[in-house]
Amino acid sequence: MKKIFSLFAVALFAISAVAQTELFNPATAFIPEGGTYFAPNWAQEFNSTAAYDAATGTITVDLKSQFYGQWQAQVKLQHDVTFSAAKQYTFSAKFKSNVAIGGITAKMDDNAEVAFANQTINLAANEEFVYTSAPANGVEGNNHILVFDFGWAVPAQVTIYDISIKEVGGAVAPPEVEHPAAAPAPAHDAAQVFSIYSDAYTTTVTRGMGGWGQTTREEEVQLAEGDHAFYYSTCNYLGWELNGNTTIGDLNAYPMLHMDVYVAEAGSIGFTPIWGGEAEKAYALQPGWNALDINLTADFVGINLTNIFQLKWANMPATCYIDNVYFYGEGTGVDNITIEKHAVKRIENGQLIIIRDGIKYDITGSVIR
Repeated sequence: MKKIFSLFAVALFAISAVAQTELFNPATAFIPEGGTYFAPNWAQEFNSTAAYDAATGTITVDLKSQFYGQWQAQVKLQHDVTFSAAKQYTFSAKFKSNVAIGGITAKMDDNAEVAFANQTINLAANEEFVYTSAPANGVEGNNHILVFDFGWAVPAQVTIYDISIKEVGGAVAPPEVEHPAAAPAPAHDAAQVFSIYSDAYTTTVTRGMGGWGQTTREEEVQLAEGDHAFYYSTCNYLGWELNGNTTIGDLNAYPMLHMDVYVAEAGSIGFTPIWGGEAEKAYALQPGWNALDINLTADFVGINLTNIFQLKWANMPATCYIDNVYFYGEGTGVDNITIEKHAVKRIENGQLIIIRDGIKYDITGSVIR
Protein backbone atom coordinates (compact mmCIF):
# COMPACT_ATOMS: atom_id res chain seq x y z
CA MET A 1 0.00 0.00 0.00
CA LYS A 2 1.28 3.44 -0.90
CA LYS A 3 1.70 5.70 2.15
CA ILE A 4 0.39 9.25 1.87
CA PHE A 5 1.85 11.94 4.13
CA SER A 6 -0.06 15.16 4.76
CA LEU A 7 1.69 18.51 4.40
CA PHE A 8 1.11 19.01 8.12
CA ALA A 9 2.93 15.79 8.95
CA VAL A 10 5.80 16.71 6.64
CA ALA A 11 6.06 20.13 8.29
CA LEU A 12 6.14 18.55 11.75
CA PHE A 13 8.84 16.14 10.61
CA ALA A 14 10.89 19.03 9.21
CA ILE A 15 10.66 20.94 12.49
CA SER A 16 11.53 17.93 14.62
CA ALA A 17 14.45 17.10 12.33
CA VAL A 18 16.14 20.45 13.04
CA ALA A 19 18.96 19.95 15.51
CA GLN A 20 18.36 21.82 18.75
CA THR A 21 21.38 22.67 20.89
CA GLU A 22 20.96 23.60 24.55
CA LEU A 23 23.04 26.70 25.34
CA PHE A 24 21.94 27.76 28.83
CA ASN A 25 24.20 26.60 31.66
CA PRO A 26 22.47 27.09 35.03
CA ALA A 27 25.73 26.68 36.94
CA THR A 28 27.23 29.83 35.40
CA ALA A 29 24.13 32.02 35.68
CA PHE A 30 23.53 34.54 38.48
CA ILE A 31 21.52 37.63 39.40
CA PRO A 32 23.91 40.56 38.80
CA GLU A 33 24.33 43.50 41.13
CA GLY A 34 21.38 45.80 40.60
CA GLY A 35 19.49 43.02 38.84
CA THR A 36 16.29 43.28 40.92
CA TYR A 37 13.78 46.11 40.99
CA PHE A 38 10.53 46.27 42.91
CA ALA A 39 7.48 48.55 42.94
CA PRO A 40 6.77 51.35 43.45
CA ASN A 41 8.92 53.46 41.16
CA TRP A 42 11.85 51.03 41.11
CA ALA A 43 12.25 51.08 44.90
CA GLN A 44 12.09 48.00 47.09
CA GLU A 45 8.87 47.77 49.10
CA PHE A 46 7.78 45.44 51.88
CA ASN A 47 11.08 43.48 51.63
CA SER A 48 10.32 41.85 48.27
CA THR A 49 13.20 39.57 47.27
CA ALA A 50 14.55 37.50 44.39
CA ALA A 51 17.22 34.81 44.55
CA TYR A 52 18.84 32.30 42.20
CA ASP A 53 20.02 28.79 43.01
CA ALA A 54 22.75 27.82 40.53
CA ALA A 55 22.65 24.20 41.66
CA THR A 56 19.03 23.75 40.60
CA GLY A 57 18.74 26.61 38.10
CA THR A 58 15.75 28.03 39.98
CA ILE A 59 14.75 31.65 40.48
CA THR A 60 12.55 32.36 43.49
CA VAL A 61 10.73 35.68 43.64
CA ASP A 62 8.84 36.77 46.76
CA LEU A 63 6.59 39.73 45.89
CA LYS A 64 5.26 41.44 48.99
CA SER A 65 4.12 44.75 47.54
CA GLN A 66 0.61 45.85 48.42
CA PHE A 67 0.39 48.14 45.40
CA TYR A 68 -2.21 46.10 43.53
CA GLY A 69 -2.74 48.52 40.66
CA GLN A 70 0.88 48.97 39.74
CA TRP A 71 3.66 47.28 37.81
CA GLN A 72 5.48 45.12 40.36
CA ALA A 73 8.99 43.93 39.64
CA GLN A 74 11.83 43.05 37.30
CA VAL A 75 14.43 40.33 37.82
CA LYS A 76 17.52 39.95 35.63
CA LEU A 77 19.57 36.78 35.31
CA GLN A 78 23.01 37.00 33.73
CA HIS A 79 23.96 34.09 31.45
CA ASP A 80 26.87 33.23 29.17
CA VAL A 81 24.99 32.62 25.89
CA THR A 82 26.19 34.70 22.95
CA PHE A 83 23.67 35.09 20.14
CA SER A 84 24.50 35.15 16.45
CA ALA A 85 22.56 37.01 13.78
CA ALA A 86 22.92 33.91 11.60
CA LYS A 87 21.02 31.65 14.02
CA GLN A 88 17.55 31.22 15.53
CA TYR A 89 16.83 30.60 19.19
CA THR A 90 14.01 29.63 21.53
CA PHE A 91 13.55 30.35 25.22
CA SER A 92 11.55 28.15 27.58
CA ALA A 93 10.96 27.87 31.30
CA LYS A 94 8.48 26.54 33.84
CA PHE A 95 6.60 28.88 36.15
CA LYS A 96 4.64 28.30 39.33
CA SER A 97 2.98 30.67 41.80
CA ASN A 98 1.16 30.18 45.10
CA VAL A 99 -1.58 32.56 43.93
CA ALA A 100 -2.95 33.55 40.54
CA ILE A 101 -0.69 36.13 38.91
CA GLY A 102 -0.66 37.72 35.47
CA GLY A 103 1.38 39.84 33.13
CA ILE A 104 4.76 38.07 33.30
CA THR A 105 6.97 38.41 30.21
CA ALA A 106 10.55 37.49 29.42
CA LYS A 107 13.30 38.10 26.89
CA MET A 108 16.66 36.42 26.41
CA ASP A 109 18.78 39.54 26.16
CA ASP A 110 18.29 42.97 27.70
CA ASN A 111 20.19 44.74 24.93
CA ALA A 112 18.08 43.67 21.96
CA GLU A 113 14.98 41.78 20.91
CA VAL A 114 16.22 38.22 21.10
CA ALA A 115 13.22 35.87 21.29
CA PHE A 116 11.05 38.38 23.10
CA ALA A 117 8.20 36.53 24.77
CA ASN A 118 5.27 37.92 22.82
CA GLN A 119 2.79 35.93 24.88
CA THR A 120 1.98 37.30 28.31
CA ILE A 121 2.40 34.55 30.89
CA ASN A 122 -0.57 34.20 33.25
CA LEU A 123 -0.37 31.72 36.12
CA ALA A 124 -3.14 29.94 37.99
CA ALA A 125 -2.58 29.27 41.68
CA ASN A 126 -0.32 26.27 42.42
CA GLU A 127 -0.25 25.04 38.82
CA GLU A 128 2.86 24.54 36.69
CA PHE A 129 2.93 26.61 33.51
CA VAL A 130 5.37 25.67 30.72
CA TYR A 131 6.31 28.50 28.40
CA THR A 132 8.21 28.16 25.11
CA SER A 133 8.78 31.15 22.86
CA ALA A 134 8.49 31.09 19.11
CA PRO A 135 11.88 30.87 17.32
CA ALA A 136 13.54 34.25 16.86
CA ASN A 137 16.62 35.46 15.07
CA GLY A 138 19.66 36.35 17.10
CA VAL A 139 21.26 39.77 16.93
CA GLU A 140 24.77 41.08 17.16
CA GLY A 141 25.69 42.80 20.40
CA ASN A 142 24.74 40.88 23.51
CA ASN A 143 24.86 41.74 27.19
CA HIS A 144 23.87 38.24 28.36
CA ILE A 145 20.93 39.30 30.50
CA LEU A 146 17.74 37.24 30.73
CA VAL A 147 14.90 39.52 31.88
CA PHE A 148 11.67 38.65 33.69
CA ASP A 149 9.04 41.35 34.18
CA PHE A 150 6.14 40.99 36.57
CA GLY A 151 3.15 43.06 35.51
CA TRP A 152 0.03 43.95 37.43
CA ALA A 153 0.73 41.36 40.08
CA VAL A 154 -0.45 40.70 43.64
CA PRO A 155 1.68 39.55 46.59
CA ALA A 156 2.96 36.14 45.50
CA GLN A 157 5.78 33.62 45.68
CA VAL A 158 6.84 32.67 42.16
CA THR A 159 9.41 30.09 41.06
CA ILE A 160 10.96 29.94 37.59
CA TYR A 161 12.85 26.74 36.76
CA ASP A 162 13.98 24.41 33.98
CA ILE A 163 15.23 27.47 32.08
CA SER A 164 16.37 26.67 28.56
CA ILE A 165 17.90 28.65 25.69
CA LYS A 166 18.28 26.59 22.52
CA GLU A 167 19.75 27.17 19.11
CA VAL A 168 17.14 25.82 16.69
CA GLY A 169 18.44 26.56 13.20
CA GLY A 170 19.51 29.24 10.78
CA ALA A 171 18.14 32.74 10.83
CA VAL A 172 15.00 33.47 8.84
CA ALA A 173 14.67 36.72 6.89
CA PRO A 174 12.06 38.89 8.62
CA PRO A 175 9.07 39.89 6.52
CA GLU A 176 9.50 43.18 4.71
CA VAL A 177 7.37 46.00 6.06
CA GLU A 178 6.21 48.74 3.71
CA HIS A 179 6.50 51.83 5.88
CA PRO A 180 4.30 54.89 5.32
CA ALA A 181 5.41 58.33 4.22
CA ALA A 182 6.65 60.60 6.97
CA ALA A 183 4.28 62.52 9.21
CA PRO A 184 3.57 66.16 8.32
CA ALA A 185 6.31 68.47 9.57
CA PRO A 186 5.72 69.80 13.11
CA ALA A 187 4.03 73.19 13.15
CA HIS A 188 5.27 74.69 16.40
CA ASP A 189 8.06 77.20 16.83
CA ALA A 190 11.13 75.61 18.44
CA ALA A 191 11.16 78.35 21.08
CA GLN A 192 7.77 77.09 22.32
CA VAL A 193 8.71 73.37 22.32
CA PHE A 194 10.09 70.97 24.93
CA SER A 195 10.97 67.99 22.75
CA ILE A 196 11.07 64.32 23.70
CA TYR A 197 11.44 62.74 20.25
CA SER A 198 11.47 64.52 16.87
CA ASP A 199 13.90 65.13 14.03
CA ALA A 200 12.59 68.69 13.81
CA TYR A 201 13.61 69.76 17.33
CA THR A 202 16.57 69.32 19.66
CA THR A 203 16.01 67.36 22.85
CA THR A 204 18.08 67.08 26.01
CA VAL A 205 15.92 64.31 27.47
CA THR A 206 17.09 60.71 27.46
CA ARG A 207 14.47 58.14 26.48
CA GLY A 208 14.29 54.38 26.81
CA MET A 209 11.63 51.73 26.33
CA GLY A 210 10.73 50.53 29.80
CA GLY A 211 10.75 46.85 30.70
CA TRP A 212 7.18 46.84 31.97
CA GLY A 213 6.18 43.34 30.86
CA GLN A 214 4.78 44.58 27.55
CA THR A 215 4.85 42.47 24.41
CA THR A 216 5.42 45.54 22.24
CA ARG A 217 8.49 45.60 19.99
CA GLU A 218 10.17 48.88 19.13
CA GLU A 219 12.18 49.67 15.99
CA GLU A 220 13.34 53.09 14.83
CA VAL A 221 12.84 53.38 11.06
CA GLN A 222 13.61 56.05 8.46
CA LEU A 223 10.49 57.22 6.63
CA ALA A 224 12.13 59.96 4.58
CA GLU A 225 15.53 61.60 4.32
CA GLY A 226 16.28 63.01 7.75
CA ASP A 227 12.94 61.80 9.12
CA HIS A 228 12.70 58.91 11.56
CA ALA A 229 9.86 57.42 13.58
CA PHE A 230 9.32 54.49 15.93
CA TYR A 231 7.61 51.45 14.43
CA TYR A 232 5.78 49.29 16.99
CA SER A 233 4.58 45.73 16.41
CA THR A 234 2.95 42.98 18.51
CA CYS A 235 1.65 45.85 20.63
CA ASN A 236 -0.31 45.80 23.85
CA TYR A 237 1.13 48.69 25.82
CA LEU A 238 4.28 50.79 25.85
CA GLY A 239 6.29 52.75 28.38
CA TRP A 240 8.89 55.42 27.71
CA GLU A 241 11.20 56.02 30.65
CA LEU A 242 12.57 59.57 30.58
CA ASN A 243 15.80 60.84 32.15
CA GLY A 244 16.37 57.52 33.89
CA ASN A 245 12.94 57.75 35.58
CA THR A 246 13.59 61.21 37.01
CA THR A 247 11.65 64.39 36.35
CA ILE A 248 12.34 66.00 32.98
CA GLY A 249 11.80 69.51 34.37
CA ASP A 250 9.16 72.13 35.03
CA LEU A 251 6.66 71.93 32.17
CA ASN A 252 4.19 74.54 33.38
CA ALA A 253 5.16 76.68 30.39
CA TYR A 254 4.39 73.69 28.11
CA PRO A 255 0.90 72.48 29.11
CA MET A 256 0.17 70.90 25.71
CA LEU A 257 1.52 67.60 24.37
CA HIS A 258 1.76 66.73 20.68
CA MET A 259 2.34 63.34 19.10
CA ASP A 260 1.86 61.90 15.62
CA VAL A 261 0.44 58.37 15.50
CA TYR A 262 0.07 56.36 12.30
CA VAL A 263 -2.32 53.41 11.97
CA ALA A 264 -3.51 51.48 8.93
CA GLU A 265 -7.06 51.11 10.23
CA ALA A 266 -9.36 53.22 12.39
CA GLY A 267 -9.18 52.52 16.11
CA SER A 268 -8.01 54.17 19.31
CA ILE A 269 -5.02 54.36 21.61
CA GLY A 270 -4.74 54.99 25.34
CA PHE A 271 -2.22 57.45 26.72
CA THR A 272 -1.11 58.99 29.99
CA PRO A 273 1.94 60.82 31.29
CA ILE A 274 3.31 59.43 34.56
CA TRP A 275 3.95 62.02 37.24
CA GLY A 276 3.52 59.90 40.38
CA GLY A 277 0.03 59.10 39.15
CA GLU A 278 -1.69 58.18 35.93
CA ALA A 279 -5.13 58.75 34.39
CA GLU A 280 -5.25 56.99 31.03
CA LYS A 281 -7.36 58.58 28.31
CA ALA A 282 -8.42 57.05 24.99
CA TYR A 283 -7.88 58.95 21.73
CA ALA A 284 -9.59 58.05 18.44
CA LEU A 285 -7.39 57.24 15.44
CA GLN A 286 -8.26 57.40 11.75
CA PRO A 287 -6.30 55.55 9.02
CA GLY A 288 -3.07 57.41 8.26
CA TRP A 289 -1.20 59.93 10.39
CA ASN A 290 -3.10 61.35 13.36
CA ALA A 291 -1.85 64.58 14.93
CA LEU A 292 -2.88 64.42 18.59
CA ASP A 293 -2.66 67.68 20.54
CA ILE A 294 -3.48 67.02 24.18
CA ASN A 295 -4.30 69.63 26.79
CA LEU A 296 -2.60 68.01 29.78
CA THR A 297 -4.29 69.96 32.56
CA ALA A 298 -7.73 69.39 31.03
CA ASP A 299 -7.34 65.70 30.21
CA PHE A 300 -5.34 64.72 33.31
CA VAL A 301 -6.85 66.56 36.25
CA GLY A 302 -4.34 67.00 39.07
CA ILE A 303 -1.30 66.40 36.88
CA ASN A 304 1.98 67.67 38.35
CA LEU A 305 3.78 69.29 35.40
CA THR A 306 6.99 69.53 37.43
CA ASN A 307 7.31 65.78 37.96
CA ILE A 308 6.70 63.96 34.66
CA PHE A 309 9.19 61.11 34.29
CA GLN A 310 7.45 58.56 32.05
CA LEU A 311 4.96 58.34 29.18
CA LYS A 312 2.65 55.36 28.75
CA TRP A 313 0.50 54.11 25.86
CA ALA A 314 -2.06 51.32 26.35
CA ASN A 315 -4.66 49.36 24.38
CA MET A 316 -2.54 49.95 21.30
CA PRO A 317 -3.31 48.80 17.76
CA ALA A 318 -1.31 45.68 16.85
CA THR A 319 1.06 47.83 14.79
CA CYS A 320 1.54 51.59 14.71
CA TYR A 321 4.09 54.37 14.31
CA ILE A 322 4.82 57.20 16.76
CA ASP A 323 6.73 60.36 15.89
CA ASN A 324 7.14 64.00 16.97
CA VAL A 325 6.42 63.64 20.67
CA TYR A 326 6.88 66.98 22.40
CA PHE A 327 5.39 69.39 24.92
CA TYR A 328 4.63 72.93 23.82
CA GLY A 329 3.23 76.26 24.92
CA GLU A 330 -0.12 77.43 23.64
CA GLY A 331 1.36 80.30 21.62
CA THR A 332 3.18 79.32 18.43
CA GLY A 333 5.07 82.55 17.78
CA VAL A 334 5.10 81.59 14.10
CA ASP A 335 5.62 83.96 11.20
CA ASN A 336 6.15 83.07 7.56
CA ILE A 337 9.24 80.88 7.95
CA THR A 338 10.78 77.82 6.36
CA ILE A 339 11.76 74.91 8.63
CA GLU A 340 13.37 71.51 8.23
CA LYS A 341 12.14 68.95 5.68
CA HIS A 342 11.28 71.62 3.11
CA ALA A 343 8.13 72.61 5.01
CA VAL A 344 6.83 76.19 4.89
CA LYS A 345 4.55 77.64 7.58
CA ARG A 346 2.28 80.53 6.65
CA ILE A 347 -0.71 82.41 7.94
CA GLU A 348 -3.54 82.39 5.39
CA ASN A 349 -6.93 83.91 6.20
CA GLY A 350 -5.93 83.98 9.84
CA GLN A 351 -5.11 80.24 9.85
CA LEU A 352 -1.70 78.63 10.34
CA ILE A 353 -0.96 76.24 7.48
CA ILE A 354 2.03 74.06 6.60
CA ILE A 355 3.03 73.49 2.98
CA ARG A 356 5.16 70.44 2.30
CA ASP A 357 5.90 69.03 -1.13
CA GLY A 358 3.11 71.21 -2.55
CA ILE A 359 0.46 69.85 -0.12
CA LYS A 360 -1.24 72.10 2.44
CA TYR A 361 -1.86 70.85 6.01
CA ASP A 362 -3.69 72.53 8.87
CA ILE A 363 -2.25 72.65 12.42
CA THR A 364 -3.70 69.20 13.20
CA GLY A 365 -1.80 67.66 10.27
CA SER A 366 -4.94 67.18 8.13
CA VAL A 367 -4.73 67.89 4.40
CA ILE A 368 -6.44 71.09 3.32
CA ARG A 369 -8.32 70.41 0.11
